[in-house]
Amino acid sequence: MVTEDVLDPPLDDPARAVSGLLQQLLGGMLSDELAMMLAQRLLGAFTGSPAQPAADKDLAERNIVLASALGACDCWGERPDCDVCGGAGAAGWTSPDRAAFDLYVAPALRTVDRSTAEGAGS
Repeated sequence: MVTEDVLDPPLDDPARAVSGLLQQLLGGMLSDELAMMLAQRLLGAFTGSPAQPAADKDLAERNIVLASALGACDCWGERPDCDVCGGAGAAGWTSPDRAAFDLYVAPALRTVDRSTAEGAGS
């Protein structure tokens, strides 16, 4: 099974879809978050629940990346029942993912620094 099949599993063949997901997960090729998203999509497809709309999927993926950029849990520390952080996972809870930080946070910090410097020079 190719990676594309796992990212967009063949929902008409449940056994193949689940098998591919498990192979990728056990092979360490999927993060826990992506594996959970795919598992939810598969379960929804097989139980008749509608698949997550693409816009919602994009937002969910962006939330995961931004949380990692800020060293936060995906729940942002807002869920006391969270299996990962137990509600303690706000920004700074763990070390930020450096690549995500450099991509999303560092540019904003540079802008704040410039604005502060310009304001101090007035």
